[in-house]
Amino acid sequence: GGDKSEEQINQQLAMLVHTANLEAEMEANATYVECFKGVDLRRTEICCVTFAGQILSGSSFAYTPTYFFTTAGMDPSKAYALGLGGTAIAFVGTVLSWWLITYVGRRTIYLTGQGVCCFFLFLIGILNAANGSTDSLWAQSSFCITWLFTYSLTLGPVTYAIISETSSMRLRPLTVSLPRITYQITNIISQVLQSYFMNPTAWNASGKTGFFWGGTSLLVFIWAFFRLPEAKGRTYAELDLLFARKVPARKFKTAHVDVFAQELEPQTEAKN
Repeated sequence: GGDKSEEQINQQLAMLVHTANLEAEMEANATYVECFKGVDLRRTEICCVTFAGQILSGSSFAYTPTYFFTTAGMDPSKAYALGLGGTAIAFVGTVLSWWLITYVGRRTIYLTGQGVCCFFLFLIGILNAANGSTDSLWAQSSFCITWLFTYSLTLGPVTYAIISETSSMRLRPLTVSLPRITYQITNIISQVLQSYFMNPTAWNASGKTGFFWGGTSLLVFIWAFFRLPEAKGRTYAELDLLFARKVPARKFKTAHVDVFAQELEPQTEAKN
């Protein structure tokens, strides 16, 4: 059955203890400065950009569909109904993400989500620029709802897994707070820009706003392709060693590490 043997339990406990000991080798009084030094700088970068990527994927635009639909000329009652339906679809996407995150890698989910969101944002922008008719507006709204489903299935939930797994155990409380600060600063800037983009008395960009957020989403996609590692299936000790070895993000999934065969020596490992 699914019961674990005493030997398996002991092995897991040994791994936990060994991981804690590895972390303790580097341990001093943890400070925020350490999050920006050495190996931990890369880990902080990954966490911060991943979290900011939630906003840069176009969430300020697509998560306020009712205002977009209304200013674009849709009947307010229909715009409200569509917005409500979008929220329901987002909920379904979040529930499905529980299954997805269990079986699919974090890097794969994030890259795919960012790529699909980028694609639909550009589609909205192109449609709005090419044709301002009612038929075009319904197509734009359907792409907006599809964006909501994609985000809720991928970028929204998986970011939290990435941040918790990428940060080192010792610096985790500090490393988790820094991305959240980054997220809120990005969100403030985004909300201000979005207000100008959508307001008919300001820039009045309507669906063409999709070009801007599609662009920021594309930049995050490119960053993630080169910088976001795959942490799924790795123990925290293995991740420590992979980061210490400065293994490229795209090789995290296949790189071989034997935690018990070596101590954590970044200088030595980096030369191999």
